[in-house]
Amino acid sequence: MTISFLTTHIEEWFEHLKNKQVPLRTPSIETESDAVRVFVCYDLAGYYLEFDTFLEHEKNEKLLKLLALEH
Repeated sequence: MTISFLTTHIEEWFEHLKNKQVPLRTPSIETESDAVRVFVCYDLAGYYLEFDTFLEHEKNEKLLKLLALEH
């Protein structure tokens, strides 16, 4: 099972989980296609956790508009 978290605080989450010694699957925050910053880890039950920040990019225009509706 994968659980994804969309966040604007990806650095804070990464540092928090790293300091709690949560098993990280990626050793750092990665940028994919200049459109998303991401890192993944496993929780104590073995669930795959993905943390994403979607960047200003033409691929993300519609998604970012939809996410803005939540505020």
